[in-house]
Amino acid sequence: MIEPSTTFGALKEYCKAENLNVIQVPVGQNFEMNIAAMKKQAMAQTGSVLINICDPNNPTGNIVDFTTMFDWINNAPETHLFLLDEAYFDYAQANPRYKSGLDLINQGKDNVVISRTFSKVHGMAGMRLGYGIATVNTANKIKPFAAGFNLSAAGIAAASAALDDKSFYKKSIEYNQLSRKILVATLNELELESVPSDTNFVLHIIGTPLADYAKHM
Repeated sequence: MIEPSTTFGALKEYCKAENLNVIQVPVGQNFEMNIAAMKKQAMAQTGSVLINICDPNNPTGNIVDFTTMFDWINNAPETHLFLLDEAYFDYAQANPRYKSGLDLINQGKDNVVISRTFSKVHGMAGMRLGYGIATVNTANKIKPFAAGFNLSAAGIAAASAALDDKSFYKKSIEYNQLSRKILVATLNELELESVPSDTNFVLHIIGTPLADYAKHM
């Protein structure tokens, strides 16, 4: 499995539990994913390769330019499977450099799987609701490995209601954009460096020992 050095860590732990080789490619100076280096590492492997791309990324908050990512995926061998973690995609859609991988699946790309959640913009983390998107062919291959117990009836009802509540969805994004703008402006006033974010959080460089920072917070 290949992933950036700074990203959501769950998949790495799952792979290690299965004794799979994990290669972490260093991110750039501004915490951006080094797609060229990740691609080079993938091409150097033999057999099947899983590429983990969290976009927007967690915990950096930044995105991958979709033209670069789509070009890689469209020219990758079928043995390279791309997992696109789109937990925060709702917040990034206003950025013209961002595009969901859904178009790739609609084009019939069997080597792309998208994961999403109701925990972020819908505010339903306690329900533990998530879903995957893939072609029918890929979904049928994954299905035999699914857990025996799926979502509860209450969870499905809650998810359906959340998808229908367009007003809350819109307000959630608007409030997040406003809050993020205020936070970044405050960090700038305090001369604290931060990473441009397209999510509901902002990563900033504290520039001091963590214990001191936590004490003053």
